[in-house]
Amino acid sequence: MTVFRVLFLTVTASLLLAGCASLSEEQCTTGDWKGIGVQDGQAGKPVNRIEDHKKACGKYGIEPDMAAYQAGRRIGLKSYCTIPSGFQQGRLGNSYQGVCSGATAPAFQKGYSLGSQLRNAHEKLDEVESRISYAEQRIDDLHDDIIGTSCAAGKKGRDCRRKLRDMRDELADRRADLTFDRLEVLQARTNLEQVRAHVISQMGYIAPGYVIQARYQ
Repeated sequence: MTVFRVLFLTVTASLLLAGCASLSEEQCTTGDWKGIGVQDGQAGKPVNRIEDHKKACGKYGIEPDMAAYQAGRRIGLKSYCTIPSGFQQGRLGNSYQGVCSGATAPAFQKGYSLGSQLRNAHEKLDEVESRISYAEQRIDDLHDDIIGTSCAAGKKGRDCRRKLRDMRDELADRRADLTFDRLEVLQARTNLEQVRAHVISQMGYIAPGYVIQARYQ
C-alpha cells in the first residue's frame, strides 16, 4: 500500500468520524449544556444521547454538565411530548424513542398515530401513482419497439419474431395491469380523502385550536 493511499484512507476516516460526532469542538468548548439539552429534548432524543456528547467532547478533554443538560432536556421534552408534535412526527415518518412519560406519553402517541395514518395513506397513493407512471412509460417503449421491429422471413428471422411475440405479450399484460392500477389509484385517492377528513376531525377534537398546515395534510 502506497504512502499516498495510507494518507488518503487516514484523512477519509477522520472526516467520517468527525461527521458522525454529535457535537462540534466549538459546541463542546462553548459549553451551553442547557441549550444542548433543550435541543435534544425538542428533537425527542433518548436519555442516552448524552453518551454521544461525552464521546464527542471527550476528544477535547471536556466533560458535559449533566445537571444543566438534563434540565434543558426536560424543558425540550415539554414541547416535544404533545399531541401536535406527535402528529408531526408521525406524519413525517420519524421514529419515536419512547421519551415521553406520564400523561404526556398517551397524548403524544395519539397524535403520532393520526400522523402515521395520514402518512401511510399518502405513501399508498404515491406508490400506485409511481407504478402507473412506470407502466405507461414501459407501454410507450414497447409500442415504439414493436413498430420499429421488422423481421426477416424464414429461419433467419426466427429469433426476431420470437422477440416480437414476447414484446406483444408483455404489452398486453402491461395494458391489463394498468387497467387494475388505475382502479387502485382511484381507491387510494378515496382512502386518502377519508383518512384526511378523519385525522382533521380527530385532531380538532383532541387538540382544539391546532390547525394542520396544508403541507402536512
